[in-house]
Amino acid sequence: MKIVNDPAVIDESVYYSQISKYLENVKNIDGVISIYLMGSIKAPGLSDIDIIVVVTDDFDNRQSGRLSVKNMDERVFLHGPIVVPYSLSRNIQYVFYASNLQCIYGESCLQKWDDISTEERKLLASCYLVDFIESRFLQFSLLEGGEVDKRSWLTRVWSTVHSLELYQHVVKEELPEKIKNMEAIIRQTRYDWLKKSSIPNELFIEALKAAEKANKFIFLSILEYYYGAPKLKKDLKIISGAKKILFSNDISSELLSYRSKNLMVLKRKVNVYAAEHKPTYLAYLQDYYDVKVEWHHPPNKADKLKAIKNKRKEHVFFHRSWLDEHAKDSGSMKGYIGLDTSVKWTIKKVIERALVELVV
Repeated sequence: MKIVNDPAVIDESVYYSQISKYLENVKNIDGVISIYLMGSIKAPGLSDIDIIVVVTDDFDNRQSGRLSVKNMDERVFLHGPIVVPYSLSRNIQYVFYASNLQCIYGESCLQKWDDISTEERKLLASCYLVDFIESRFLQFSLLEGGEVDKRSWLTRVWSTVHSLELYQHVVKEELPEKIKNMEAIIRQTRYDWLKKSSIPNELFIEALKAAEKANKFIFLSILEYYYGAPKLKKDLKIISGAKKILFSNDISSELLSYRSKNLMVLKRKVNVYAAEHKPTYLAYLQDYYDVKVEWHHPPNKADKLKAIKNKRKEHVFFHRSWLDEHAKDSGSMKGYIGLDTSVKWTIKKVIERALVELVV
C-alpha cells in the first residue's frame, strides 16, 4: 500500500471563496432554480464542499457542463454536485441522505430530513446504511496493493462516524465496546488534524482498518435486524453492471469479501468486482432486483422497509434516467441501491458484463 496525497492545511476562506465562485458561475444559467450547500466545514483541509443544484425538469442538456466543478479547486471539491430536477426536489431524501441543508440561492424547495416522519427516517436510514456501505466495500477492494489517496480516504473514513450515528438511530442500542474502540481510532484522526494539522501514516492505516470493520459491523447488523438469518436451498449468483455477487449459506461474517480488478479497455479504465455475501443481503436486494430465490429458511418479513425501498428505487431510477437526458455532462452524483440503475445497454455495459465473468 503506497500512501499518496497527504492533506494540507487549507484556510476556511478558500472554501467560501470557492463556494462564491461556483455560485457566480451557475446561478444565472437558464433553468437553475436553487443552489444548496450540504453538511459543514468543521475541519478545513479534510472537509469538502457538497453542492446540490435544483433545475427545471426540461433543463437543456447542452448547458449541463456548466454545472460541473471541473474548473474548481480540487482540494475542496472532491466530487461533482448533485443535480436534481424540480419534480424530485420534494423527494430528494429518497435518493440522497441530504443533511444540514443551506439554501444559498433561489427558491427553498428541497425536502429536509426533518420533514419526514420518525418512522420513515428510521427506515430510510436503514436503506442508506446498507446501500452506502456496500458502495464503500467496492472502494475498499480497490485499495489492495495500490495507491491510497490519504486526503480523500480521511474524508471517507470520517463518514463512518456519521454511519454509526445513523445506526444507533435505527437499532436504539449502545454500540459494542469493540466498535466504540474503532470509532475512537477514527475520531483520533480528526483530533490530530485539528490540533496538529497532521495525521501520522500509522494512525491513518489503523483508521482505515477500523472503518472497514465498523462498516462491516453496521452492514451485517442492519440486515440481521430486519431479516434474521435466512438460508438458501442452494447458492445463487447475480451479475449486475460490473459486479457479480455469490450468495451462500457458507459465507460467514468474517468471509464477507470483495475482490476487484482495474483494467484498461480501449484506452479506458474499467473496474470490475466480485463479492461474496450471506443470504441476508439477498433478502434485502430482492426488493430492488427481480430475481427468483429458493429459500430453505425464508427471511423475516420487512414490509414497511420494502415499501420505502420501492419508493427509493423509483426515485433513484427516475433521477438516473433524467440525468442521462438533461444533465449528462454535469458530473452529478447518482443515487446508489447496490445494483446497476442504467436503463440502456451500452458498449461499456456489455464489456463490463463480459469482463466480470472472465476476470474476477
